[in-house]
Amino acid sequence: MKVFEHVAMGVFLTSCVVHLLAFTELLSLSMDQVWILHVLTMVVFVAAVFQLSRMGTRLQRPGTDNGLSREEIRKVRLERRRAQKRLVWRSIPFGVKVLAGVLVLYAGVNFLLFMMQMEGGGPHASDGHFYLSNHGNILRELSRPEFDHFQLMEVRGFSGHWMAFSFAAWTLLHFVAPVLSKPEQQTSL
Repeated sequence: MKVFEHVAMGVFLTSCVVHLLAFTELLSLSMDQVWILHVLTMVVFVAAVFQLSRMGTRLQRPGTDNGLSREEIRKVRLERRRAQKRLVWRSIPFGVKVLAGVLVLYAGVNFLLFMMQMEGGGPHASDGHFYLSNHGNILRELSRPEFDHFQLMEVRGFSGHWMAFSFAAWTLLHFVAPVLSKPEQQTSL
């Protein structure tokens, strides 16, 4: 999974650059040009969650019951899950937790601003004309500068999420997965 870890960091850094460029209006950026970041963000995030869920399931799988009742087994499993969560939380450095929190908060604020500024639609071009439309319904016609501006806002709205999700994937793969894969964490009941 090191490949996914490296891809996650690459997507994070690239998303940061794209996000910053979307504020400059020095060049024309559209979702068509950076859509691959959306796909890669989903791939690395799903890979991270899948890997950790497999590890978590393996760690919580019961061994022999050692003569315990169902209720006692349930309590042991619950305590094991709690201990695993504490271990996961402790495996992430404080600065990484802070940055992750800031990125999630920023993604939320960025998304709210994006939704307010997009006027309920997205930029589309057809036959040399530029429109703001919502599900095929034209909301209004746009000038070329307005069209370029709306395209940048759209990239900005998506790239904020890419930064948060790719950083979360990298954090899970870089800090949490190695801790959960240690043999001493794979004890059974």
